[in-house]
Amino acid sequence: MIKIVKYNSLNVDKYLECVRKSEQYCYQSEIDFLESSNGEDWEFLVEEDYQAVMPVPIIRKLGIKIVLPPPFAQQLGIFSSKDEPYLNQCFFDFLMKKYRVYYYPFNIKNKIEQLHESPNYYIEQGDYQSVKSRYSATRRRNVRLNHKSNSGLAFFRDLEIKAMQAFFYKNILGLKSEKMKNRYYEVLEELYSRKRLKIYGVKKDEKWVSMAAISDFPKERALLCLMNNKSVQSNAASIIIDDVLEESIQNQTFNFMGSRIPAIQDFNRRFGAVVQSYKIIPVSKRRLLKI
Repeated sequence: MIKIVKYNSLNVDKYLECVRKSEQYCYQSEIDFLESSNGEDWEFLVEEDYQAVMPVPIIRKLGIKIVLPPPFAQQLGIFSSKDEPYLNQCFFDFLMKKYRVYYYPFNIKNKIEQLHESPNYYIEQGDYQSVKSRYSATRRRNVRLNHKSNSGLAFFRDLEIKAMQAFFYKNILGLKSEKMKNRYYEVLEELYSRKRLKIYGVKKDEKWVSMAAISDFPKERALLCLMNNKSVQSNAASIIIDDVLEESIQNQTFNFMGSRIPAIQDFNRRFGAVVQSYKIIPVSKRRLLKI
């Protein structure tokens, strides 16, 4: 039997045990991520005694409760010891019956029929040299700091988040309003305060040319933000990603967080990343009118 559990009633230990042992584990299911991205505005669909769980992000408009994921919540969905299409369908039907769903993303392991798909790119954990051997020839050459094309570049890791703030607001793409930029940056700040975020950067002539915010959870790292100074042509972004992979790919998968944009897809593929699609309940204003 599936039931709704409010945030304040969640048995956190049982929830975390379920998601961390699940076949579908992804970092967005971690409590640190949920709280950082949406505070206490979560409800949870729970089957029996936490045999399966599904986090549900909530916003309220004019007193109406709506399901809408917060910043960086690319994948959510159902988490259980083994992914079962019948169980997934039960959760899906329950969600659609009980909530007004504006948009909801499942995870790459959730098998659910007749839903739209969205692409994502991953590199599975493994030996760094083996991973690097799958880079394109150009990428393997361009990530070397001593290569002539990278003359004048200086790499930095483990930066303070404040070092990124001005660069973020000036160079982040896809967030058109200051309100949206503020919302996303607040999530990054909260993740950083919980030691779930690392900041990397590359300078040229003492000025930042590329910076990245990488989430850091036990099983998975993810590229939350990658920002570049568009007036400077360099391999800085590739140098950052290569360093992150060298540092962590032995123990953590790497999630590129999308995307559908051809240039970004090409950037990901040149690292040997493979596409893995996840199902989504697509955006719909009509569903919000349900009684």
